[in-house]
Amino acid sequence: MFELDNKEDDYKKDEINYEEKLLKISNNKKIVCVGGHIKLLSMLKEKYPNMIFLENKNNVSRDTINNADYIFFFYNFLNHVLYHKIMSIINSNSQIKWDYLGSKNIELVEKKFTIKYRFI
Repeated sequence: MFELDNKEDDYKKDEINYEEKLLKISNNKKIVCVGGHIKLLSMLKEKYPNMIFLENKNNVSRDTINNADYIFFFYNFLNHVLYHKIMSIINSNSQIKWDYLGSKNIELVEKKFTIKYRFI
């Protein structure tokens, strides 16, 4: 039992700083976020100024989508018209990588961004 406790402590020491990793990624790559909860977007915009945020009121630029390294859809807070407009661009360009995010918790979003990005 004591041995298991020590292994758990080692795991806690090796925790990943997803915020730091995502900041490095967002400074070097073009990440586009589509939709999202107002409070979450506010925090993300402040922490990651180099990310591009397409909210429900924005017009979609084909170049913005085609030049993205990764596109994330916040499916719980997303306008259907905006989603279909962007998906039509994605479907015409098989090189675009994209995924869905469902959380409005900043820590979970940072973790998902970072984990998904490893596969690019």
